[in-house]
Amino acid sequence: MGQVRPGPTSLLPSYVFPQDRYIGNGRYGETQACRWLMELEVLPDRPWAFVPRIDRGERSVVFQPDDQHFPVEAACRAVQAVVIDHMSRAAPNMLRLTWIDTLHQGHGAGPLLDLVTTNAEAIDGQVWTQSDDIEQALRRAAERMAQIEQYCLRGRHVDLDDYNRQAGPLAEARHVVVVSGYPHGFTASSAEQLRRITESGSRLGVSALVVMHPSMASMARLVDGPAPGYARLGAGVTPPSPPSWWDNRHLLRGDYVLGHAGRPYTSVTSRNTAATVWMPARIRQPAASTATSIVAAYASVTDRLPRSGTSARKQAEQELDPAVRTPALRSAMIRWLYDQQVAGTAPADWETFVRTASSSLRFMNRDPLAHDEVRRQASYLYDEAYVDAADDGWTSPRLTARGHDRALARDNTLTDYLLSSSRTVVRMTEQNNYGPIIHGDLHGGQFAWQNNTVNQTQTNAPSVAPGYESVAEVVAEVLAQLPQFALPAEEAEGARDSANEILTETSSPAPDRSRVVRSLAALKGFLLPVLNQAAAGAGAGAHDLAKTSLERLQHVSF
Repeated sequence: MGQVRPGPTSLLPSYVFPQDRYIGNGRYGETQACRWLMELEVLPDRPWAFVPRIDRGERSVVFQPDDQHFPVEAACRAVQAVVIDHMSRAAPNMLRLTWIDTLHQGHGAGPLLDLVTTNAEAIDGQVWTQSDDIEQALRRAAERMAQIEQYCLRGRHVDLDDYNRQAGPLAEARHVVVVSGYPHGFTASSAEQLRRITESGSRLGVSALVVMHPSMASMARLVDGPAPGYARLGAGVTPPSPPSWWDNRHLLRGDYVLGHAGRPYTSVTSRNTAATVWMPARIRQPAASTATSIVAAYASVTDRLPRSGTSARKQAEQELDPAVRTPALRSAMIRWLYDQQVAGTAPADWETFVRTASSSLRFMNRDPLAHDEVRRQASYLYDEAYVDAADDGWTSPRLTARGHDRALARDNTLTDYLLSSSRTVVRMTEQNNYGPIIHGDLHGGQFAWQNNTVNQTQTNAPSVAPGYESVAEVVAEVLAQLPQFALPAEEAEGARDSANEILTETSSPAPDRSRVVRSLAALKGFLLPVLNQAAAGAGAGAHDLAKTSLERLQHVSF
């Protein structure tokens, strides 16, 4: 006879059961990961009679703690347990979180708070605690739902799972919105956004795990049911101190967990009779060391979300787009050659780069490098005077002064430097003792000849779209101050990329606001560790600068 416990006769596969370690790294390409919510005591007087409540992350669950039967600390631990269980099986990059905590000012996330410093993109930058931040965070989740509807489902798929089964590398991650303290700290607008997520998010891969504020417990109460151990829903009363905007229209949709007889209860509805009965629920609590280990493992194996905060689908589209892939490959070749020369190595050709680059360049994972592709770009770098080489750029490549400058030019975006039409390539093939010889377009150029002293200034500032002036100004100032934050090299480069993406978008004729919002969140995520004194080498000066910059970024309007 089958059973629902792990073992050779189990009715469920082993990976469905709660794990004591992260197993998702063996699930690349798998887009559905189950989630162990709780166990239901279907016969309360029989300890062995229980069934698991499992889903794929589509259910919204609302925990209502009280002062007597279901403490708020237990409810918060229950939410942590569900998220950690989901994370233990989630394939890399296939679980994203938005965490809102008005009860404990962020500490309610427990071990998941580590994601703020280890993989901030996976938790939307930070745990949000202030009303304005909460509204923006929920707006981002709502925008994600709209994007999945418009760009993924498009009337062809019934839900996200159906889309993901056919999407391959363009599969979308599930998104879980975690809230502690609802409705306190919310506005009527943000409450409506959360209600819509619990109402419509299921088919779009967005769900919510909500811990209500304990003061709201009087709205619903359980009384003894028709049989021992069961319960039924009794009449509730208006809570004593709800927000001024509160009414029952702001109640959330989902499976509710209430306290009764000193323990949590949840409901089950019969398909045949539509009758609802409330029964005891067991909520698993992983050991602290297990939870910390799972969170750390997921953060370490997950490919970090793009610095702009775009989705996995959008990332894959960009990585397969020649307009992104080609300049990125050129830049990688220049940096590789620079590293070789710094190490005193003189490569015979680009063969070693072909063999090693796919493992080190994330954007090559879906479509590995080919000799012809590298050979074409080697020829381009030779023609554009970034390298000197034989055999049309393939043999004995060496960086020119121009290529050396590009390898060190970390403050310019790749396309700004490699693809700018304003740059002039100068190849001197003639000798002239009387004056300069210049080959190439001199549009916008300046030069001086036979001067003792000369000062020249040229400013080509891109115009900023109306309404985006303030965000562009603040981001430009933060970009100029980045060296003072003492960020590690990788984080500093990521912060520069995010800032440049904002500046590029705000200077376009019709900026994509959602892209600016995502890039802004990513930029703040890079600065947050400095504020927390978590970045290597961050002293008091960097801390104060980060605080000022984050406050300005937080309150900028556009």
